[in-house]
Amino acid sequence: MEVVGNLLYTCRDTYITITEMLGDKGGFAMRKSMQGRQPMAVNGDRLCFVTRDGRCIQIHENNKEAGFPEVAGVPAHEMVIQAMCFSRDGRYVFTGGYDRVVKRWDLQTPAESGVTGEYSTDPVISSMCAGDKSQIYVGGTAGYLVRVEAA
Repeated sequence: MEVVGNLLYTCRDTYITITEMLGDKGGFAMRKSMQGRQPMAVNGDRLCFVTRDGRCIQIHENNKEAGFPEVAGVPAHEMVIQAMCFSRDGRYVFTGGYDRVVKRWDLQTPAESGVTGEYSTDPVISSMCAGDKSQIYVGGTAGYLVRVEAA
């Protein structure tokens, strides 16, 4: 789940739903529902999430007025994606999961260039977040934690 301004991004089962929170009285309006699943990440003008089969990423414009159009659908991993995060500057999205590989995707040209960096880890990847200086912190099975230098 993510909140950006007055938009709430949620995932339930196999749908990503974007809800707009209206005013102070608790009103809301559903703005978009798309097939997809967790993990999901929102950063500035991009919304990224995983397809129903768990192996591809969907990249959409984070633009309510335009209806959150799809920018690209990218085959990403051989096995299910468990984690996703944006780089601090918002240029890249990182994915990882059961295949024990962190992949870096350039959001400027996702359909043309695909993966722009690949980093192997020991554990099955279950979580990740961006750090300073192009570092990605990856959490995995049995409490494993690794820092990936993703510059």
